[in-house]
Amino acid sequence: MRQVVTHYTTWIWLLLVVLTTMSWEVGDGQATAISATLVTPILMLVAFFKVRLVGMHFMELKTAPLPLRFLFEAWVIVTCAVLLLIYFQIV
Repeated sequence: MRQVVTHYTTWIWLLLVVLTTMSWEVGDGQATAISATLVTPILMLVAFFKVRLVGMHFMELKTAPLPLRFLFEAWVIVTCAVLLLIYFQIV
């Protein structure tokens, strides 16, 4: 059991659980200190950070060839940026 807890993927998984719980609280309106117009961008940034964590650690892109890793990182950044730009154009 000790070996499972000290493995880094366990900590990544726990971080994903915490981020999911935080996103749920923010999206559900429990975090009242956050402005309504900031909720969507915050949730999108957290979601894309979680996508990056899953890709790097659970799909092992962390040890992938550099062009593949660069392509994945670029996709995460560009997709998030485009969606945020679209959101801010609408709001």
